[in-house]
Amino acid sequence: PEQALATKYAPAVIQQVITPIWLPNKNAQAKSYAKFGVTGKLFEAVRDMGKLSREMVVQQGHQTVKLKMELGGPLKYWLPLLSATEQNLAVAERIRQHLGTTDPKVWV
Repeated sequence: PEQALATKYAPAVIQQVITPIWLPNKNAQAKSYAKFGVTGKLFEAVRDMGKLSREMVVQQGHQTVKLKMELGGPLKYWLPLLSATEQNLAVAERIRQHLGTTDPKVWV
């Protein structure tokens, strides 16, 4: 958050964010995060989550929860559809042309 804190808008942003989402940061500086109210166990969670863990800490009011975005199981079949790579876009276009429709109810 150091870059955000360096702007003149930092106080307004800090006060207006209702639901902060904290992603892993092994280089987190306690002093900087404290300005956002991230201290103690919450700070440790941010600092200790793995870079590729797909974990995050979500706060709202006095409630905090640590979440993990699971991308396996049935979701792994939907990820290519949601990923806008050139290769996936080309595949989707070929499917739409083959079926003769752009209606997602048909081609998805």
